[in-house]
Amino acid sequence: MQPSLDNFSRAWTFARIGDAFWNSVITTVGAVILLTLVCSMAGYAVGTMRFRLRGPLFHLILMGMMIPLQVVMVPFFRTIVDFKLLNTYHGLILSLTAFAIPFGTFMLSAYYATIPRDIFEAAKMDGASIWQSYYKIGLPIAKPAIATLAIINTLYAWNDLLIPCLLY
Repeated sequence: MQPSLDNFSRAWTFARIGDAFWNSVITTVGAVILLTLVCSMAGYAVGTMRFRLRGPLFHLILMGMMIPLQVVMVPFFRTIVDFKLLNTYHGLILSLTAFAIPFGTFMLSAYYATIPRDIFEAAKMDGASIWQSYYKIGLPIAKPAIATLAIINTLYAWNDLLIPCLLY
């Protein structure tokens, strides 16, 4: 028997591996983009701003990291069905994002907390709004942490099997 690559081409066509590959690419890219946006804003708020419920909010985020998906699978599935997100890209992207938000927010808030507060206070004295401070100061300084978060979440979204099997 001679070695050949015929089995790969047959698997690509008959098992529709190409479709599965593109589904993974679409959901991974969507989840990473959405997660990076949400976590960078939430991490900025928790890491740099001072407000009354900051401590309880941070503890709530940490508690989200402690609950495994297997514990909430049934109510999670019922919620996905009720919102008619079953078998959709939107449902999978939102699900992957929702389960990764606690870690991403924790990581970026820890990074934003290391930035000297004086920088943001100087921007405020110069007339910058919170959004301008976030966009023009916080994001450029946090590029390394955001890139790290994007890499970690790309691996998480690409390698996760339980959520896609549950929703597709």
